Amino acid sequence: MAQSSTGRRYVSKQDVIEWLNSRLIYFDDSHKERINVIYATVSSHDQKKNGDLERQLGRLALAASEKR
Repeated sequence: MAQSSTGRRYVSKQDVIEWLNSRLIYFDDSHKERINVIYATVSSHDQKKNGDLERQLGRLALAASEKR
């Protein structure tokens, strides 16, 4: 486990893969075709009505398309 400069703790992808491999439960599917899935939510109906959800969806869709 590592700690970021902001104090958040995280586990790297490689560490997770190694842990799964050590328990013989890792399945490498990196060769398969993938799709991007996005999920957006707002806390209230007012946020949805004010366009917050649409703006969030737009930003997520743009980020997902750039990762292709």
